[in-house]
Amino acid sequence: MPPHSWTVPTRILGVIALTCSLVACGSGESNVESGNREGIFYYGNGSEPQGLDPHVVTGVPENHIIRALFEGLAVKNPYTLEPEPGVAESWDISEDGRTVTFHINPEARWSNGDPMSAHDYVWSWKRLLSPAMGAEYNYMLFPVKNAKAFATGEITDFAEVGVKALDDLTLQVTLTERTPYFIQLMDHYSTFAVHRPTLEKFGQATDRFTPWTRVENMVSNGAFRLKEWALNRRIEVEKSDTYWDRDKVRLNGVVYFPTENVVSEERMFRVGQLHYTQSVPLGKIPLYREMKNSPYVQAPYLGTYYFLLNTTRPPLDDVRV
Repeated sequence: MPPHSWTVPTRILGVIALTCSLVACGSGESNVESGNREGIFYYGNGSEPQGLDPHVVTGVPENHIIRALFEGLAVKNPYTLEPEPGVAESWDISEDGRTVTFHINPEARWSNGDPMSAHDYVWSWKRLLSPAMGAEYNYMLFPVKNAKAFATGEITDFAEVGVKALDDLTLQVTLTERTPYFIQLMDHYSTFAVHRPTLEKFGQATDRFTPWTRVENMVSNGAFRLKEWALNRRIEVEKSDTYWDRDKVRLNGVVYFPTENVVSEERMFRVGQLHYTQSVPLGKIPLYREMKNSPYVQAPYLGTYYFLLNTTRPPLDDVRV
């Protein structure tokens, strides 16, 4: 992923130039035209997000928005995929690879101005791992010592889990064993910190889908903050003036459109209502490829697929099969 959450929309800003030629003729100004002028990026986001709580949601549409609103301890370079500083300005890894010490950027702020601290992560990770939370992505932290045992209820004292705030700006994480990809996991939204005072204002830590994610309540720490959420119509985020790297944020905002119909979303793109879409009907791909200065870009999409095999029933219960 990109080196900063602001580069998610910034990286695809280059698509604007390609889509300008697709603007529909007419007297009205299209989204692409007004967006180019105002620095607003119009994004085709597929389905309506199920929510915006990083510890609850699991989908790709949610990922797009949450990554604009929040930032992890580390982020991935968009070209090399190597981890780069996010909320943590640096980190140290012990010689045996089992202790990771994150140094929180003293300039990192929540969108309400509160400073971020290592304690935010201790509390947030306890929330993610709490059995009462039932977080589907809690396994992202299972490399941490005793994290799985806490999540499954085998132990109940979170002090036994390998997460400690040594001081306000130092987070020490002890792993069960060397985990070379652990820093990369800090870029997954399930590991992001959430603002404790805001969540506790609207319920218990492990309550799901409380009003804390509404526009008037949300406190986040990313390059953008939530401006509007019109259910099944649009979600708009605006540039945050508290983000630590705000001077490099080149967009003033992003508007996400939920459009579950692939044909409809592609049509919105074609007539200049969207700068970006991942929804292209298969039958139209050859047409886009043949276009001069085609806006169609095919890129790798990283994912993991696997099969679960029932080895308790024939014939797979036989080790010789």
